[in-house]
Amino acid sequence: MKSSAVDDESRPDILVLGYGNRLRGDDALGLEAAAVLARRLASEPRVMVQSAQQLTLDFAETISHFRQVILIDARQAEPVGEIFIQEIQPAQKLPQPFSHYLHPEELLGVCQNLYGALPNVVLTGINAGQFEIGESISPTVRDRLDHLLAQIEAIVRNELL
Repeated sequence: MKSSAVDDESRPDILVLGYGNRLRGDDALGLEAAAVLARRLASEPRVMVQSAQQLTLDFAETISHFRQVILIDARQAEPVGEIFIQEIQPAQKLPQPFSHYLHPEELLGVCQNLYGALPNVVLTGINAGQFEIGESISPTVRDRLDHLLAQIEAIVRNELL
C-alpha cells in the first residue's frame, strides 16, 4: 500500500495523531493517549506526536510527509472497552469543499489527490459509550487505556525496525 509521488526516504517515519473533545467524556481518549505518548516517545526523533480536536483539511498536507500515520480516537460502538485497529483506505469521493471535519478515509483521499502521497494509515482506539458533556473518561475506557498505549507503542517499535 505504500506508494507515493514523494520519495519515501526523504520523509519522517511516523506521525501519531490523537483527536477528540475533552468536554465530551470518552471522546477525550485520543487527546489523552497523545499526551501520554508524547512523553513516552519524546526521545524518538523519528516519531512526531500531535493532538487535535478533529481531523481537518490541513492535516492532509501534514500526513503527506509521513510513511506511517497512527490516528487515535474513541468510537461509539459495542462492546464498550474493546480496542480496535483498522487500516484506512483512501475515500474515492472527496469531502465537500467547505467541510470542517473529515473522516480518516476522506483525509487520506485528500492527501493522495492533492499531495500525491499515500502513507500507511491506521485508526486505533477504544469502543466507548459515554459521550455526554463532561470532562472525565469513563472507568471502562480508562481501564483499557494502558492496553491501547502498549499496542500503539508496539506498532511504533515495529515500524522503526
